Amino acid sequence: YELLELPFQISAGVIIPPGVYEWSEVNFELQSDAGRPVDGSFNYTTGGFWSGDRSEIRVQAGWRPGSRLSFKLSWNHNEIDLPEGAFETDLASLRADLDFTTEMSMRSLIQYNSQQDIMLANVRLRYIYAPGSDLYLVYNETQVVEGSSLIDRAILFKATYLLRF
Repeated sequence: YELLELPFQISAGVIIPPGVYEWSEVNFELQSDAGRPVDGSFNYTTGGFWSGDRSEIRVQAGWRPGSRLSFKLSWNHNEIDLPEGAFETDLASLRADLDFTTEMSMRSLIQYNSQQDIMLANVRLRYIYAPGSDLYLVYNETQVVEGSSLIDRAILFKATYLLRF
């Protein structure tokens, strides 16, 4: 159940009007053991979506060459058919995680979004200097794929400290 009070643009030229929306979907999933060095999953979902229908395919593959390093590749494809218009979307990502020590780790994500034709990059370095207390150094970047124009770039620092009383 979704009550939409204002119209919104879900894709270029496709506007969902206000109203009450209900839909159901069917899901089929295959998944291998995530505890193995190589794992994967396949997911197919189909059913209603706003005023029309949607079919979605999700595929993931993971690889852990060692206890401290892992990679995950994923792809998500949607085909949307609405009375207001039809469109397709793709979201592809590559994630890499590295644990230098039990106190220091790095997480990185590169993602492509076909709906907006953008590429995002996120790298996060985390240091646990005391239980419950962390330091983070984060780099984010977003670019338009066509022409490689920069949308956003940021370097962030965050510190947390656990107070016990």
